[in-house]
Parts: sequence; structure tokens; C-alpha cells
Amino acid sequence: MKQINQINALAFQGDWEPLLGILREHPDLINFASESKGYTPLHQAAWHGASLSVVGELLELGADRRVRTENRFMTASDIAKEKHPERPDLAYVLSVRKLTIAQLIRKVIVSESNLFGAYDGNQVLADRLVASFGA
Repeated sequence: MKQINQINALAFQGDWEPLLGILREHPDLINFASESKGYTPLHQAAWHGASLSVVGELLELGADRRVRTENRFMTASDIAKEKHPERPDLAYVLSVRKLTIAQLIRKVIVSESNLFGAYDGNQVLADRLVASFGA
């Protein structure tokens, strides 16, 4: 509980380096929201207009773009559009996107490294599926 409170406080203040340090050690806490408004660190990054490198690391650590706040049911992208209309780059990076079949297959292949051996005919098949669905 103490770490969640610390994460919420650092995100609220926009103090990214210590926040990212904690989240690197505890990525499972990335989507915990504040009790008052339901803001996650990604929502706070949008509110502060954080740099793309901060937002990118939050996303890499597993921040979920689909999470909505408690009070106004806003995604981080919604907040970025409202608070920083001059930052279309931020709204774009935060926008909720549906994955294509090719992207889903790539994600499975990358996240399940034990899925294929050094040479596996299934890897060739998966590579061909990605290429065909990506076309």
C-alpha cells in the first residue's frame, strides 16, 4: 500500500525519474489508480504533458491506454487532448488502438520466447502468417 501511495504522489507531482525507478522494480503496480479520481501514472503523464520518452516507458512497462478515470471516465488520450491540444503527438501515442492480427501474432512470438526452438518449422509458419496478415 505504501508503494502505491508513493507512486500516486510522484505521478501527481510529475516527478518522473523516481516514479519510473519504482515502476521498473514493480511493473505490476503500473495500472493502480488513485482512490480519489482514479488516475493512473499514465493519466497523470497525460495531464502534465510529459515527454514522449516518459510516456513511452510507462507504456513499455505495461500501462494500459484503455483505463478510464473514476470521475469523468476519461482515458489518458482524452486528458491529453483536453489539457494539451497543442500536443497531437501525445494524444496519438496515448490513443487506444486495436491491434491487427499480424501485431497480435508478433506480440505472442515476442512474449513467448519458449514457444519456438532454435529451428522450428512453426516459427517459419508464424513468420509467414505475420507477413501475410501484415500485407
